[in-house]
Amino acid sequence: MSVKILTVGSFQVNCYIVQPNPSSNSVFVIDPGDEGKRIVSYLENEGLKPAAVLLTHAHLDHIKGCADVANYFGIKVFVPDADVEMFSSDDNELAPWLYRDCEFPEPTALSEAPDFGFEVLKTPGHTRGGVCYYFKELSAVFSGDTLFRMSVGRTDLPGGCHNTLIRSVKEQLFSLPENTVVYPGHGPESSIGDEKRMNSFVR
Repeated sequence: MSVKILTVGSFQVNCYIVQPNPSSNSVFVIDPGDEGKRIVSYLENEGLKPAAVLLTHAHLDHIKGCADVANYFGIKVFVPDADVEMFSSDDNELAPWLYRDCEFPEPTALSEAPDFGFEVLKTPGHTRGGVCYYFKELSAVFSGDTLFRMSVGRTDLPGGCHNTLIRSVKEQLFSLPENTVVYPGHGPESSIGDEKRMNSFVR
């Protein structure tokens, strides 16, 4: 598997370009948080064809580049079902960005997505609808803002719940094999084994 990380925007979001099959130019774009034209340029320069935009959740810092990518390639943006309303709301603002100043494509609920060959783990807590994407054969999970290296996502934003987040980490993510690489929404990668042993936020 090829995983390219483009760190984008003021909030330094990790946008992932995931190529499950090295013999194919088909990829998934996970959390294009900003700098959509830069993401498009990378895909074009590498000869890659995105099958879909996948969002781990709908906070503004993870979705601001969606329109550029989706409109250029004519693909859908899949949003966790419980976050669709937030994606489309003018209340989804995160200073210094304002939702009304951004362009967004029409979201499609993740439950309407075809079988892309990976598992969608429901991990609410950071938002009501947060999910992680687990590529079993590739031993990789894309955790959004649910789990970071030695930390977890904040829960003081609308829709957040600390107890729910911790339960999501323990029940969904910590049940994965320990050698699974964790690719978070911000910051460096980790592994499930390291997080189980050393993450003091999850006890």
